[in-house]
Amino acid sequence: QHMGDGKVLMVTSLLENEGKSTVAVNLALAMEQKRKRVLLIDCDLRKPACHAILEHKEFASGIKEFLLSSAELSECLIQYKRTNMYMLLAKKGNRNAGDLLTCERMKALLKWARENFDFVVLDLPPVSAASDAEGMTDLADACLLVVRQNAAVVPALNKTIASLDGHKAEMLGCVLNNVYATQL
Repeated sequence: QHMGDGKVLMVTSLLENEGKSTVAVNLALAMEQKRKRVLLIDCDLRKPACHAILEHKEFASGIKEFLLSSAELSECLIQYKRTNMYMLLAKKGNRNAGDLLTCERMKALLKWARENFDFVVLDLPPVSAASDAEGMTDLADACLLVVRQNAAVVPALNKTIASLDGHKAEMLGCVLNNVYATQL
């Protein structure tokens, strides 16, 4: 599957610890390797992980500060190692931060991102932890669901896919993660 003219890809999972942040980071890095101008936004404001995966823990302001209007975008945007990838990261989790994702400032940010980047990757919280992912499906163009082998049960997965599927973002499919081969 491909995104057509779409630019904004959201990555989510059903449960925690299924590897969605790693998939989001690697997708962003892979697109940058293809000479694309990429923006990675850590939208998992409850348990942000992109900064740890990218080993970029020293920053004063991030996506949360921007959405709360306590910092300007220029203060929050981080360039990754002199590449064409830029990041809006988050440091500490905040249980009540979910509503920020659907605020007007987020909509304006994504409009700006569409105009200034070839590809935007949103790392969203797991669907089971919050309704943030579902709320964002009308702002993104496509959705990728990360599933860790033996983690989620099929009925719950099917329900999640159905709930994500009824929105603007096209459901691209699932990434099966942490798969191990079995002996035949």
